[in-house]
Parts: sequence; C-alpha cells; structure tokens
Amino acid sequence: MSCRIYLVRHGETIWNAELRFQGHSDTALSPRGLEQARALARRLRGENFSAFYASDLQRALNTARILAEPHGLPVVPLKALREINFGAWEGLTVAEIKNRYPRELQQWWHDPLHTRVPGGKPWRRW
Repeated sequence: MSCRIYLVRHGETIWNAELRFQGHSDTALSPRGLEQARALARRLRGENFSAFYASDLQRALNTARILAEPHGLPVVPLKALREINFGAWEGLTVAEIKNRYPRELQQWWHDPLHTRVPGGKPWRRW
C-alpha cells in the first residue's frame, strides 16, 4: 500500500498580487486565484483522494473546496495549517516594512527562525 500527499498553495489573493504580507489576515482569493484553483482542479480530476485538509483561512479553504468538489469530498479546516502570524507586518509591502521596521526586516531575512516580527509569533515554538 502506498500513500501520496499533495501539498498545494492557495490561489492568488489581491494581497499576493500587491506583494503584501498576509499571515493570519483572512484575505480572499482574487479572480485570478479562483481560476488558478479551477485549473488545478481540472488537472487533478483523475487522481484518487481520500481526504482534503486546509488552513481555516478563506484563501486556503476556498482553494481546497474547489479542488475537492470534483471528488465529492469535504474539506477539513485546520487552524494548525495557517501561515505564520506576521503581526504588524500584515497588509504591508516589503517596501513599507523596510521603511517602518528596517532592523527587524534585516534580521528576519537573515534568520527567520529566530526573529520575532513585531506583534507576531516566532516560527520556532520550542
């Protein structure tokens, strides 16, 4: 018996297109993101799936629902699959973060596992 796991990133959001940090912000899929999800659903239509899991944020949950629909399966939302919490950086572009938080951004680019974003949560939990 074998098991195959597909890891799929959500479709594009407006914030993705604007190069804004999203994190836990619950941004919706853009029209392009919806089409990306539909295109992948068409491509995966012939595969056999036992279950679908997604972050509980709408961009991921809606992407997964579009993928699961041809298979007649529900999507199990899991908070544990959420993207990292970017705190004060959420909704900001890299240029805005660089202007407001230059030291923290520099540290994050060099050592994200040990950098705490202002108002966010660190990646390392141990």
